[in-house]
Amino acid sequence: MERFAFLVYRLSIMSINQIRKKGGSYMHRLFEKRRSVREYKARAVDQSLINDLIETIKSKPGLVEGIDIEFVFLKEGEKIHGMLDGQVGYYGKLIEAPHYFAVLSENKKGSLMNAGYMVERFNLMATDMGLGTCTIEVPEDTAEIKETLGIGSEMDLMVLLALGYAKKERKVSNIYDTMLKGSLSPLTELGYPEIDPEYSKEPVSSRLAVDEIVFIGEWGAKVDMEELQRRGVDEVFYYMRLAPSWGNRQPWRFILDGTRIALLMQSGCQGISGKIEKIEAGIAMLYLELAMAEKGMSGSWSIDGGNNDYKLPEDYYVVGYFES
Repeated sequence: MERFAFLVYRLSIMSINQIRKKGGSYMHRLFEKRRSVREYKARAVDQSLINDLIETIKSKPGLVEGIDIEFVFLKEGEKIHGMLDGQVGYYGKLIEAPHYFAVLSENKKGSLMNAGYMVERFNLMATDMGLGTCTIEVPEDTAEIKETLGIGSEMDLMVLLALGYAKKERKVSNIYDTMLKGSLSPLTELGYPEIDPEYSKEPVSSRLAVDEIVFIGEWGAKVDMEELQRRGVDEVFYYMRLAPSWGNRQPWRFILDGTRIALLMQSGCQGISGKIEKIEAGIAMLYLELAMAEKGMSGSWSIDGGNNDYKLPEDYYVVGYFES
């Protein structure tokens, strides 16, 4: 079989505390510009831009220390599509793109959340560079896919990423549609908007209100905006409403617990695998961390539910705590 060109970029993930975050309104603007792209121009991305993207990602911290992750660049998208169409994507239909990345990770505690966190970093940075991406779900057993791609790594294949220049975009009024007819993967959708790249402050009417996702002390104890403003986190939770999730179902909630913020995730949703659930948790953790850092409250995550007295419903659990 004719092989295609690919490059392996191995990232030894650094501690969050080893990287100094940038301030300003940059991340808030980037969150609103973020889009998932399902149609791409045939134009190839220049290798120098690919290299710049990889170097940027390599400089970013991971969620969990000690987990190696690989971004394998699959340059010849047309060949990749011919090889994998029917094996991955929504009902086996793979989105067509000029390039793909295969994201692999060591199988350790927290690896799925770490992968979600790093993949979304990649997506945000690609957006910042004017590129479109799409996260594509892969089956649990990926040995056959790795063999098809000629990837000899023993690491787990977490997701595929489509990469290229967007062929078209939807306007802001439609950016938060739920699972769309013809969507190519549950993770393809992930709630990401395909929006005009210009910044917009239009309201996100289809999302839950801030006081529906943030509690204080225990489940159901709503916090008013004055308290959030006093703590300096009112904008943080506004932008958490933009964090992507499959079908825009917003499976996370937050509890303000003293100086900590507890992240809660919903489990057992119909049609949502445990793998997707953990990847989504990692994405939410990245958004909260970046939003907090932009408000001058850099901190770190501890991934440990532990014991709590939050009076949670049966379908929610504590993922971890953010403390600045």
